[in-house]
Amino acid sequence: MKIIKILKKIHLNDYASIKSPYIEIFGLMKGIPEKFYKECLPLNSNSDLENFLRKINFVIYKNVGKKKRNAKSFEESRFLTVKEILRRKIISCGSKVSIFAAVLRKKGIPVKLVHGRFHGSKKTDNRHAWLKIYNPLNRKWIIVDVTQKNFSLHPKAYQLKDYQDWGELKKDYKKGDW
Repeated sequence: MKIIKILKKIHLNDYASIKSPYIEIFGLMKGIPEKFYKECLPLNSNSDLENFLRKINFVIYKNVGKKKRNAKSFEESRFLTVKEILRRKIISCGSKVSIFAAVLRKKGIPVKLVHGRFHGSKKTDNRHAWLKIYNPLNRKWIIVDVTQKNFSLHPKAYQLKDYQDWGELKKDYKKGDW
C-alpha cells in the first residue's frame, strides 16, 4: 500500500493511549519553540497523519522563508538543537527529521530517527535521514521520508541504523562507526 494511503488512515486520536520511549523529547530535540510547535498543530484534533505531516512541512518552510540554506556539514545537519536549526534556517534531511521528530513526539506520536545512505552514489557525502513513525493500527513502524512530497523513501536509500535521538548517532560518529 502506498505510504499516503497508510498515513491517511491513521488519525492523531489513534495515538491517545500509546506508551513508548520513542515519545520522549530529550537531547537535541529539547527546546522546540512553543510558538513554532503551536503553528504546526492541526485545526482538527483528529486530523489524519498525512495532513499533520504536510502542515509541519508548511510551517517549516514558512519559518525559514527565502533565507533557507543547506547544512554546511554532517554535524550541522544532525547535531544541532531544533531551536538552533530554526534560528539558522537550515534545511537538510537531518535537520528536517529533527524538527518533524520533535513536533510529532511532543504530540505523543512515537518516532525513530533513521540514518542511512544511498546505493550507487558516487558522491562521498551520500548520507540520508528519514523517520520511522509508529502505526497504532497495526503496531508496526512506517518509513516516512519527510524530504519527499509523497513521503516515500527514495528507492536508492538504505538504512544503517535507527536512533531515538541524534545524540546516539553522535557517539557512533565520534567512534567512526557511522
